[in-house]
Amino acid sequence: MTKGRIVLLALFFIFSVPVNVYAQQPAARPAVTPVFSDIDSDRSGFISSEEMKSYQENRFNQLDKDKNGELNSDELGSDSTKMHQAADKDNDNKVSRSESDSQFKEYFQQMDKDKDGQVSEAEYTDYWKIIHRF
Repeated sequence: MTKGRIVLLALFFIFSVPVNVYAQQPAARPAVTPVFSDIDSDRSGFISSEEMKSYQENRFNQLDKDKNGELNSDELGSDSTKMHQAADKDNDNKVSRSESDSQFKEYFQQMDKDKDGQVSEAEYTDYWKIIHRF
């Protein structure tokens, strides 16, 4: 094949491939990443236990529509992150503030694989991949 034919074939290939193939975005991150960013309030790239506690308190308050200090099944159903659902340890179909606090402490301890007192995005994502079986 001559050099001219190779150039023509290359140009044909380049211009026949849809433009959006070249402009593709990087692979989407797992769905948990936006939540990681919400929790990592100081944007350090790590979640501290204080940030986890603050996120938990804010999220609990957002979900507790009737402001009675516990989340009922309707309020839990509106939690798109599903992070409070495992907190109902006494199976009364309600999550008290103390159950929520306890569950988020447990989450943090489970996520912090290297036990350095902070959760990296990789630790966070790996944890939720296991939990949700992505």
